[in-house]
Amino acid sequence: TSLFKGSKEHFQRTPMELQRATRMDRVRQLLLNPRQCRSQGLKGVGEIAASLGFNSRSHFAKHYEDYYHELPIETLKRHHVQFI
Repeated sequence: TSLFKGSKEHFQRTPMELQRATRMDRVRQLLLNPRQCRSQGLKGVGEIAASLGFNSRSHFAKHYEDYYHELPIETLKRHHVQFI
């Protein structure tokens, strides 16, 4: 109860929402950093998401779009084009 109340009070999110936001931020960092993905042996959105505990691609993509207003593949493609 204390964890829930403190999380809501300080972050305006439940502990689960806070955990999901942290993992989403990490996924986005990896999508924006292809060199880091390669160094970790991750290829594509599915592998990146799975490495951070997202088991359902469709649920992950929906949450990602809600957070960042674009699909994860769009982030990946847009950023990789900048390196060409």
